[in-house]
Amino acid sequence: MATISAKNTKSVKKGSRSANALRRAAEIAFPNRIAELRAKHTPVVSQRELSVTLGISERQVRRIEHGHAVPDAKLLWRIAKALAVTVTELYLSRRGGRM
Repeated sequence: MATISAKNTKSVKKGSRSANALRRAAEIAFPNRIAELRAKHTPVVSQRELSVTLGISERQVRRIEHGHAVPDAKLLWRIAKALAVTVTELYLSRRGGRM
């Protein structure tokens, strides 16, 4: 399955069937746990600090955390590294199982 990135969604009209399908796929493909993991990290990592570490804008970090954008594989790996977790842990629910 191809990864969905923010770049893929820019040319799709907001509210269109394609945009909604991409959004649903993004929500399924990448359950949002970044904010939770940022808060658990010692010391706590702010969105600004994470954005600087990743080399992306703070706005993009917020978009990823809210499910409006999905990072590509390379960025996903960098997020996991910055939060000192594995990529698999980004996909685990709060209860320890998959979402």
